[in-house]
Amino acid sequence: MSAINFFQELRSRNFHPGLVNNEILYLPKTNCIYVACSKNACSLIKSELYRIEHGSPYPKYQTPHNRLATGFVSPADMPEQRFYDLLRDHSVPKIGFVRDPFKRVVSCYRNRLGSLGMEPYDIIFNTRTEWIVNRQKILAHKYGTRITYQRAISEKVTLEDFIRFICQQHPYEMDRHWYYQSHSLFVDRIDYDYIGMVETLSASLNHVANLIGAPADYHFDGRRLNKSKWSSADLSLEQEPFEMFQGKFAEDYELIKNVKEKFSGE
Repeated sequence: MSAINFFQELRSRNFHPGLVNNEILYLPKTNCIYVACSKNACSLIKSELYRIEHGSPYPKYQTPHNRLATGFVSPADMPEQRFYDLLRDHSVPKIGFVRDPFKRVVSCYRNRLGSLGMEPYDIIFNTRTEWIVNRQKILAHKYGTRITYQRAISEKVTLEDFIRFICQQHPYEMDRHWYYQSHSLFVDRIDYDYIGMVETLSASLNHVANLIGAPADYHFDGRRLNKSKWSSADLSLEQEPFEMFQGKFAEDYELIKNVKEKFSGE
């Protein structure tokens, strides 16, 4: 497969171009590739990789998703053939992170649908518009009718509403925040050297640091950049929609199983 066809095929999987253009990232100084996945601590991980790459903390109130600020390079920033060669180069470590699928979707619901979680670096208009549009789509699916702006911002969207909506979506239409992890990470196209888990973030990040040759004094202290707040009560869902979710996201459950089997001992 040529480099052009490779990246065209990746971009054809979902409507959001950023899944390729902003989330497959090459770190020139540490010579590694990190593939980010929304709602999998990617803001924090990018900030920590910046710290390893540049030897200083990432500015607190700036977005870590700005490639010009981080110095990370995507396929949109260099000839695609060059990036394709890096992906195939076994001396360049490829890393990613996964998360329990249901905890991820609950985090997404609380932060992006049930309420609107904002970070200091978020562009308010863009984030709020995305929030409203997604709520309109979910309520339109629930009631089978067009939903007005005012109704979208005032009517409650439940976790079950959200689950039933995403379970009928085609992967191409999915918002990046709940798009399959297996698809976001392109696990069928990228040969990973290590995939960590959000549930063991400290150990996973420190393993990555060793893998990519971080300074000896680097150590991730377990802090959280984006604090996604959810309690055990928020995880409750009737059996039927929960099983529907498990079936829809079976690929992600299988990915988690494979990651635990392959990388948990590292």
